[in-house]
Amino acid sequence: MLKKIGRTWDDIGISNAKLEDLDSNSISSFVKKAVKSGRIYKEAEKDDIPTLLENLQLITPDGELKAAGILLFGKNPKKFFVTSYFKIGKFGDSDSELKFQDTVEGNIFDMVEAVITLLKQRYIISKIGYEGIQRIEKPEYPDAAIREAILNAIVHKDYTDSTIQMSIYDDKIILWNPGKLSEDLTIEKLKSKHPSRARNKNIAEVFFKAGYIESWGRGIEKMIDAFKGDGLPEPIFEENSGGFQVTFLKDSYSQDFLNQIGLNERQIKAVTYLKDVREFTNAKYQEINNIGKSISAIELQELIDKGIINKIGKGKLTKYSLK
Repeated sequence: MLKKIGRTWDDIGISNAKLEDLDSNSISSFVKKAVKSGRIYKEAEKDDIPTLLENLQLITPDGELKAAGILLFGKNPKKFFVTSYFKIGKFGDSDSELKFQDTVEGNIFDMVEAVITLLKQRYIISKIGYEGIQRIEKPEYPDAAIREAILNAIVHKDYTDSTIQMSIYDDKIILWNPGKLSEDLTIEKLKSKHPSRARNKNIAEVFFKAGYIESWGRGIEKMIDAFKGDGLPEPIFEENSGGFQVTFLKDSYSQDFLNQIGLNERQIKAVTYLKDVREFTNAKYQEINNIGKSISAIELQELIDKGIINKIGKGKLTKYSLK
Protein backbone atom coordinates (compact mmCIF):
# COMPACT_ATOMS: atom_id res chain seq x y z
CA MET A 1 0.00 0.00 0.00
CA LEU A 2 2.83 2.40 0.89
CA LYS A 3 4.62 1.62 -2.37
CA LYS A 4 1.51 2.45 -4.41
CA ILE A 5 1.35 5.96 -2.93
CA GLY A 6 5.10 6.55 -3.17
CA ARG A 7 5.85 6.31 0.55
CA THR A 8 8.23 4.16 2.60
CA TRP A 9 7.78 2.42 5.94
CA ASP A 10 9.75 5.02 7.88
CA ASP A 11 7.15 7.62 6.78
CA ILE A 12 4.51 6.14 9.12
CA GLY A 13 3.40 8.16 12.15
CA ILE A 14 3.85 6.58 15.61
CA SER A 15 0.79 7.58 17.64
CA ASN A 16 2.26 6.95 21.11
CA ALA A 17 5.61 8.69 20.46
CA LYS A 18 6.27 12.14 21.95
CA LEU A 19 8.97 14.79 21.59
CA GLU A 20 10.16 13.76 25.06
CA ASP A 21 11.17 10.41 23.56
CA LEU A 22 13.86 12.14 21.46
CA ASP A 23 17.46 12.78 22.49
CA SER A 24 18.22 16.50 22.13
CA ASN A 25 21.99 15.81 22.14
CA SER A 26 21.67 13.54 19.12
CA ILE A 27 19.62 16.15 17.31
CA SER A 28 22.18 18.84 18.15
CA SER A 29 24.98 16.60 16.89
CA PHE A 30 23.13 16.05 13.62
CA VAL A 31 22.55 19.78 13.08
CA LYS A 32 26.24 20.59 13.58
CA LYS A 33 27.31 17.91 11.11
CA ALA A 34 24.65 18.88 8.56
CA VAL A 35 25.60 22.57 8.71
CA LYS A 36 29.28 21.63 8.37
CA SER A 37 28.49 19.46 5.33
CA GLY A 38 26.68 22.40 3.74
CA ARG A 39 23.53 20.36 3.20
CA ILE A 40 21.32 22.29 5.61
CA TYR A 41 20.80 26.01 6.22
CA LYS A 42 23.15 27.60 8.76
CA GLU A 43 20.32 29.07 10.82
CA ALA A 44 19.10 25.54 11.63
CA GLU A 45 21.18 25.66 14.84
CA LYS A 46 18.77 28.32 16.12
CA ASP A 47 15.60 26.35 15.30
CA ASP A 48 13.63 24.64 18.04
CA ILE A 49 13.19 20.87 17.79
CA PRO A 50 9.60 20.86 16.41
CA THR A 51 10.60 23.29 13.63
CA LEU A 52 13.68 21.27 12.75
CA LEU A 53 11.75 17.98 12.67
CA GLU A 54 9.08 19.53 10.46
CA ASN A 55 11.69 20.87 8.05
CA LEU A 56 13.26 17.40 7.94
CA GLN A 57 9.79 15.95 7.23
CA LEU A 58 9.96 13.76 10.32
CA ILE A 59 6.49 14.80 11.50
CA THR A 60 3.25 13.77 9.78
CA PRO A 61 0.60 16.33 8.73
CA ASP A 62 -1.34 15.18 11.82
CA GLY A 63 1.57 16.14 14.08
CA GLU A 64 2.78 12.62 14.86
CA LEU A 65 6.46 11.70 15.00
CA LYS A 66 7.35 9.46 12.08
CA ALA A 67 9.08 6.11 12.58
CA ALA A 68 12.21 7.63 11.02
CA GLY A 69 12.32 10.33 13.72
CA ILE A 70 12.22 7.80 16.54
CA LEU A 71 14.86 5.57 14.93
CA LEU A 72 17.16 8.47 14.10
CA PHE A 73 17.01 10.47 17.32
CA GLY A 74 15.09 8.45 19.93
CA LYS A 75 16.40 7.95 23.45
CA ASN A 76 15.27 4.34 23.30
CA PRO A 77 14.06 3.31 19.81
CA LYS A 78 13.91 -0.32 20.96
CA LYS A 79 10.85 0.67 23.02
CA PHE A 80 9.00 1.14 19.72
CA PHE A 81 10.96 -1.19 17.39
CA VAL A 82 12.33 -4.24 19.17
CA THR A 83 14.88 -5.18 16.47
CA SER A 84 16.49 -1.73 16.17
CA TYR A 85 19.89 -2.76 17.49
CA PHE A 86 23.20 -4.00 16.05
CA LYS A 87 24.68 -7.41 16.99
CA ILE A 88 28.41 -8.15 16.78
CA GLY A 89 29.98 -11.53 17.49
CA LYS A 90 33.52 -12.89 17.46
CA PHE A 91 33.70 -16.51 16.27
CA GLY A 92 36.38 -19.19 16.31
CA ASP A 93 36.88 -21.91 13.72
CA SER A 94 33.15 -22.60 13.39
CA ASP A 95 29.82 -20.80 13.79
CA SER A 96 29.17 -22.82 16.95
CA GLU A 97 32.26 -21.34 18.63
CA LEU A 98 31.09 -17.91 19.74
CA LYS A 99 33.93 -16.37 21.75
CA PHE A 100 32.24 -13.13 22.79
CA GLN A 101 29.57 -10.72 21.58
CA ASP A 102 28.13 -7.24 21.97
CA THR A 103 24.93 -5.42 21.09
CA VAL A 104 24.79 -1.73 20.24
CA GLU A 105 21.47 -0.10 21.10
CA GLY A 106 20.20 3.47 20.97
CA ASN A 107 19.26 5.64 18.01
CA ILE A 108 20.70 4.82 14.62
CA PHE A 109 22.29 8.24 14.10
CA ASP A 110 24.64 7.63 17.05
CA MET A 111 24.86 3.90 16.29
CA VAL A 112 27.26 4.32 13.38
CA GLU A 113 30.07 5.80 15.47
CA ALA A 114 29.31 3.50 18.42
CA VAL A 115 29.68 0.37 16.25
CA ILE A 116 32.91 1.59 14.62
CA THR A 117 34.42 2.50 18.00
CA LEU A 118 33.54 -0.92 19.42
CA LEU A 119 35.03 -2.71 16.41
CA LYS A 120 38.33 -0.89 16.84
CA GLN A 121 38.42 -1.53 20.58
CA ARG A 122 37.52 -5.23 20.64
CA TYR A 123 37.32 -6.84 17.22
CA ILE A 124 39.52 -5.48 14.43
CA ILE A 125 43.29 -5.56 14.91
CA SER A 126 45.55 -2.82 13.58
CA LYS A 127 49.00 -3.82 12.40
CA ILE A 128 51.79 -1.68 13.83
CA GLY A 129 54.53 -0.37 11.57
CA TYR A 130 56.97 2.50 11.44
CA GLU A 131 57.98 5.11 8.90
CA GLY A 132 61.24 6.35 10.37
CA ILE A 133 60.37 6.99 14.01
CA GLN A 134 56.68 7.58 13.31
CA ARG A 135 54.35 4.83 14.50
CA ILE A 136 51.81 3.79 11.85
CA GLU A 137 48.71 1.72 12.59
CA LYS A 138 47.03 0.01 9.63
CA PRO A 139 43.75 -1.86 10.25
CA GLU A 140 43.19 -5.38 8.88
CA TYR A 141 40.37 -4.06 6.69
CA PRO A 142 40.06 -0.60 5.06
CA ASP A 143 38.22 1.80 7.36
CA ALA A 144 36.33 3.41 4.46
CA ALA A 145 34.80 0.10 3.35
CA ILE A 146 33.81 -1.00 6.86
CA ARG A 147 32.18 2.37 7.55
CA GLU A 148 30.34 2.32 4.23
CA ALA A 149 29.03 -1.21 4.88
CA ILE A 150 27.79 -0.26 8.37
CA LEU A 151 26.07 2.86 7.02
CA ASN A 152 24.41 0.89 4.22
CA ALA A 153 23.19 -1.78 6.64
CA ILE A 154 21.68 0.77 9.04
CA VAL A 155 20.12 3.01 6.37
CA HIS A 156 18.64 0.22 4.23
CA LYS A 157 17.61 -2.20 6.98
CA ASP A 158 14.06 -3.55 7.07
CA TYR A 159 13.16 -2.46 10.61
CA THR A 160 10.07 -4.68 10.67
CA ASP A 161 12.32 -7.75 10.46
CA SER A 162 15.37 -9.04 12.36
CA THR A 163 18.51 -7.31 13.65
CA ILE A 164 21.70 -6.37 11.83
CA GLN A 165 24.34 -9.04 12.48
CA MET A 166 28.11 -8.71 12.08
CA SER A 167 30.05 -11.97 12.45
CA ILE A 168 33.81 -11.62 12.79
CA TYR A 169 36.23 -14.50 12.16
CA ASP A 170 40.01 -14.70 12.01
CA ASP A 171 39.96 -14.52 8.21
CA LYS A 172 36.79 -12.63 7.33
CA ILE A 173 33.89 -10.41 8.39
CA ILE A 174 30.29 -11.17 7.41
CA LEU A 175 27.72 -8.36 7.71
CA TRP A 176 24.05 -9.23 7.19
CA ASN A 177 21.05 -6.96 7.38
CA PRO A 178 17.40 -7.88 6.77
CA GLY A 179 15.79 -6.65 3.58
CA LYS A 180 16.13 -7.87 0.00
CA LEU A 181 17.22 -5.73 -2.92
CA SER A 182 14.50 -3.88 -4.81
CA GLU A 183 13.03 -5.85 -7.71
CA ASP A 184 14.96 -4.02 -10.44
CA LEU A 185 18.36 -4.27 -8.75
CA THR A 186 20.76 -7.21 -9.09
CA ILE A 187 24.14 -7.86 -7.50
CA GLU A 188 25.85 -7.12 -10.82
CA LYS A 189 24.01 -3.82 -11.19
CA LEU A 190 25.09 -2.83 -7.68
CA LYS A 191 28.74 -3.08 -8.72
CA SER A 192 28.33 -0.42 -11.41
CA LYS A 193 26.67 2.99 -11.53
CA HIS A 194 23.00 2.64 -10.64
CA PRO A 195 20.17 4.81 -9.29
CA SER A 196 20.03 5.19 -5.52
CA ARG A 197 16.98 3.33 -4.16
CA ALA A 198 16.49 3.91 -0.45
CA ARG A 199 14.29 1.50 1.47
CA ASN A 200 13.85 4.19 4.14
CA LYS A 201 13.75 7.54 2.33
CA ASN A 202 13.51 9.77 5.41
CA ILE A 203 16.38 8.00 7.18
CA ALA A 204 18.52 8.15 4.05
CA GLU A 205 17.81 11.87 3.64
CA VAL A 206 18.95 12.68 7.19
CA PHE A 207 22.14 10.63 6.79
CA PHE A 208 22.76 12.41 3.50
CA LYS A 209 22.29 15.84 5.05
CA ALA A 210 24.73 14.90 7.83
CA GLY A 211 27.35 14.08 5.19
CA TYR A 212 27.40 10.40 6.12
CA ILE A 213 26.31 9.08 2.71
CA GLU A 214 26.02 10.21 -0.90
CA SER A 215 22.86 10.09 -2.99
CA TRP A 216 24.36 8.52 -6.09
CA GLY A 217 24.21 4.80 -5.27
CA ARG A 218 28.01 4.45 -5.14
CA GLY A 219 28.35 2.67 -1.78
CA ILE A 220 29.21 -0.73 -3.25
CA GLU A 221 31.72 0.75 -5.69
CA LYS A 222 33.43 2.61 -2.84
CA MET A 223 33.79 -0.62 -0.85
CA ILE A 224 35.26 -2.48 -3.83
CA ASP A 225 37.67 0.37 -4.59
CA ALA A 226 38.83 0.53 -0.96
CA PHE A 227 39.66 -3.20 -0.88
CA LYS A 228 41.37 -3.15 -4.26
CA GLY A 229 43.35 -0.12 -3.15
CA ASP A 230 44.68 -2.10 -0.19
CA GLY A 231 45.45 -5.14 -2.35
CA LEU A 232 42.70 -7.23 -0.74
CA PRO A 233 40.18 -9.59 -2.38
CA GLU A 234 37.01 -7.96 -3.69
CA PRO A 235 34.13 -8.16 -1.15
CA ILE A 236 31.46 -10.77 -1.82
CA PHE A 237 27.89 -9.42 -2.11
CA GLU A 238 24.90 -11.70 -2.04
CA GLU A 239 21.28 -12.04 -1.00
CA ASN A 240 20.91 -14.50 1.85
CA SER A 241 18.03 -15.58 4.13
CA GLY A 242 15.78 -12.70 3.17
CA GLY A 243 18.52 -10.10 3.59
CA PHE A 244 21.61 -8.57 2.01
CA GLN A 245 25.06 -9.84 2.96
CA VAL A 246 28.59 -8.64 2.37
CA THR A 247 31.69 -10.72 3.17
CA PHE A 248 35.04 -9.00 3.65
CA LEU A 249 38.03 -11.30 3.18
CA LYS A 250 41.35 -10.67 4.90
CA ASP A 251 44.47 -11.36 2.87
CA SER A 252 45.78 -14.47 4.55
CA TYR A 253 48.03 -15.18 1.58
CA SER A 254 50.65 -12.44 1.72
CA GLN A 255 53.99 -12.90 -0.04
CA ASP A 256 55.78 -13.29 3.30
CA PHE A 257 53.38 -15.97 4.50
CA LEU A 258 53.53 -17.95 1.26
CA ASN A 259 57.34 -17.89 1.34
CA GLN A 260 57.29 -18.91 5.00
CA ILE A 261 55.31 -22.09 4.35
CA GLY A 262 57.70 -23.14 1.61
CA LEU A 263 55.84 -22.47 -1.65
CA ASN A 264 57.88 -22.11 -4.81
CA GLU A 265 57.58 -19.17 -7.21
CA ARG A 266 55.07 -20.94 -9.45
CA GLN A 267 52.79 -21.83 -6.56
CA ILE A 268 52.93 -18.27 -5.19
CA LYS A 269 52.11 -16.94 -8.65
CA ALA A 270 49.10 -19.28 -8.84
CA VAL A 271 47.79 -18.31 -5.38
CA THR A 272 48.10 -14.62 -6.28
CA TYR A 273 46.23 -15.32 -9.50
CA LEU A 274 43.44 -17.06 -7.57
CA LYS A 275 42.83 -13.94 -5.47
CA ASP A 276 41.39 -12.30 -8.57
CA VAL A 277 39.77 -15.13 -10.52
CA ARG A 278 38.53 -17.21 -7.52
CA GLU A 279 39.07 -20.57 -9.28
CA PHE A 280 41.06 -22.21 -12.10
CA THR A 281 41.89 -25.58 -13.69
CA ASN A 282 45.05 -27.67 -13.93
CA ALA A 283 45.35 -26.46 -17.53
CA LYS A 284 45.33 -22.83 -16.41
CA TYR A 285 48.05 -23.60 -13.81
CA GLN A 286 50.16 -25.05 -16.61
CA GLU A 287 49.50 -22.04 -18.81
CA ILE A 288 50.39 -19.30 -16.31
CA ASN A 289 53.56 -21.15 -15.25
CA ASN A 290 54.58 -22.60 -18.65
CA ILE A 291 55.02 -26.14 -17.29
CA GLY A 292 53.77 -29.64 -18.09
CA LYS A 293 50.80 -31.55 -16.69
CA SER A 294 52.76 -33.88 -14.38
CA ILE A 295 54.62 -31.08 -12.55
CA SER A 296 51.40 -29.10 -12.37
CA ALA A 297 49.57 -32.03 -10.73
CA ILE A 298 52.32 -32.46 -8.10
CA GLU A 299 52.42 -28.77 -7.19
CA LEU A 300 48.65 -28.44 -7.01
CA GLN A 301 48.51 -31.44 -4.67
CA GLU A 302 51.14 -29.76 -2.46
CA LEU A 303 48.92 -26.68 -2.26
CA ILE A 304 46.00 -28.90 -1.24
CA ASP A 305 48.11 -30.69 1.40
CA LYS A 306 49.23 -27.36 2.87
CA GLY A 307 45.60 -26.24 3.19
CA ILE A 308 45.93 -23.39 0.70
CA ILE A 309 43.48 -24.51 -2.00
CA ASN A 310 40.42 -26.72 -2.37
CA LYS A 311 39.83 -29.28 -5.10
CA ILE A 312 36.37 -29.03 -6.66
CA GLY A 313 34.88 -31.76 -8.87
CA LYS A 314 36.50 -34.72 -10.61
CA GLY A 315 38.14 -35.58 -13.92
CA LYS A 316 38.11 -32.97 -16.65
CA LEU A 317 35.72 -30.80 -14.61
CA THR A 318 38.17 -30.46 -11.70
CA LYS A 319 38.80 -26.90 -10.54
CA TYR A 320 40.79 -25.35 -7.69
CA SER A 321 39.92 -22.41 -5.43
CA LEU A 322 41.49 -20.72 -2.41
CA LYS A 323 40.53 -22.42 0.83
